[in-house]
Order: sequence, then structure tokens, then C-alpha cells
Amino acid sequence: AVPSFVSGTKEEYNRMSHLLVSNAAVHQGKEEFWTDFFSLIDVHVIDPDSYYIEDAVVPGQVVLTGKRYSQEDCDRITSGKMGAHFSHSAIFNGVTEEGETMEDRPKIALRFLKMWKEQCTNDMPFTPAALVPPEPDPVESNTTAEEEPSEHIDLVDNLAASASERR
Repeated sequence: AVPSFVSGTKEEYNRMSHLLVSNAAVHQGKEEFWTDFFSLIDVHVIDPDSYYIEDAVVPGQVVLTGKRYSQEDCDRITSGKMGAHFSHSAIFNGVTEEGETMEDRPKIALRFLKMWKEQCTNDMPFTPAALVPPEPDPVESNTTAEEEPSEHIDLVDNLAASASERR
């Protein structure tokens, strides 16, 4: 399976980031090309209990049918899935508009999401603005960014600290 969507707590992200960086360090100088993709697979091969794999992402070439979905298509193709993976292969093997290339992946993905939301959900039609989280109301917020650091910053700080410890 191609790892294309990950989810976890802050602690799990930190645990996995350390596993992936350690795995990459083992392969440094031994492999011509090693990525997080290969590390994720290798970590699981070494220890199948290191993380849980769920088949919750549908390949992009499966959803790129070139037609608007019916309710039957929604149920058959995307039911129970959490996302679609628009890989290079998906764009090459799926049905896209004439002339579209790999560089058009964002446009292709947004077009699919708009169609899927209109055909497969009862919500308001999808708009790209729906991807942006709402700004917090400054009147209601009693904390500042300094008081409440983001989990991303913590992850980056932990990775930087781990890297300097190994030196």
C-alpha cells in the first residue's frame, strides 16, 4: 500500500517522526535514494505493530471516471473512505480533461472534490474557501500564540533536538 494519509495524536506524530528519521539514518550512504515513503514502509516491514494501516484512501485513478457521480457511484466508489490520493499514476491512468498533465493535479483534485461534494453529500456546494479554517474571533480568544505553541512547532523542535543530540 502507498502511504498517502496519516492521522495521529501529537505524541504519535512525535513517535513516528523519530522512527522515520532513525530509519533514514540507518539507510544514509547505503541507498542512492531514500525518502519518508520508503522509511514508512521499512518501519512497518521491520515491525508490523509499529503503526496501524487502514485502507481508507481510494486511489485517484479510481475516482477520476470522467463523469458526474450518481448516488450509486458515491456509495460504490467512495463510501467508507477518508480521502483520495491523486498520485502521478492516478493522473496518468484516470480520466482527466484533454491536455491536463501532472502539473494540473491541484485543479483536478479540486474539480473532483467540488463534484463529489455536490453529488455525494447534502451539504452546501464545495468552495476552495472551505479549505481555509475560520479565523479565531479576537474578542473571544484569551490566549496568544506564545502561550499555546502549535503541535507542528513542537514536532519541528523535537526533530531539531534529536538531530543535534546525534551529532
